[in-house]
Amino acid sequence: MLHNIKGIVLRKIPHKDNSIITSILTDKFGKQSYLVYLSKSKQNRARTNLIQPFSILDLQVYQKKTEGLQKLKDYSTSSPATSVYCDFAKNSVAVLLAEIINKTLKDNNPDENLFNFIENSIKIFDLSDNNISNFHLIFLFYYSKFLGIFPADNFSESRTVFDLERGYFAIGRPEHKNFIDEKNSKIFHKLFNVSITNSHLLNITSSQRRYILEILINY
Repeated sequence: MLHNIKGIVLRKIPHKDNSIITSILTDKFGKQSYLVYLSKSKQNRARTNLIQPFSILDLQVYQKKTEGLQKLKDYSTSSPATSVYCDFAKNSVAVLLAEIINKTLKDNNPDENLFNFIENSIKIFDLSDNNISNFHLIFLFYYSKFLGIFPADNFSESRTVFDLERGYFAIGRPEHKNFIDEKNSKIFHKLFNVSITNSHLLNITSSQRRYILEILINY
């Protein structure tokens, strides 16, 4: 059956000589894998360039009830990007986040709120003229809500160590090794006070940024 839906591209890989397989988060069917046939015409090759990580597309798809590879009939740009694909730094962030989403989401599990969060975040990211060096941290932080593991905001004078296994700030260091020390837990807690729209206001160093990214991915 043919459906008109919206999708966010997460990944694409070559498939034989005349097709690619792309992983797309859709608004109606969740994450799906679609087979896209390619033409040798210049016009079709140009259209294929629309399928990039974090592209927001209007799709026509043949959606089978069974799981597995679906067929993409047609696609067009839903929200044209202005900077993500011509700005190397933004493109690198888009590729990283799209890959993390692709690896952490299950197939065939639609979530309208999640789709809207990602779509709106991409638009904010694309149009932002501010420093985007913290965007990926804030995105992953709030993305964790949709994975059911959003940290508890219970930092205090006594609760100064973030327990990665339990997802909250603990009193003293736990017996296991999966925690953030006192100094870095204080930095981690700053993420609660920053939103997607003002990630540039997070005041941390480049080394702290790398550490927080590693923590968020492990978490």
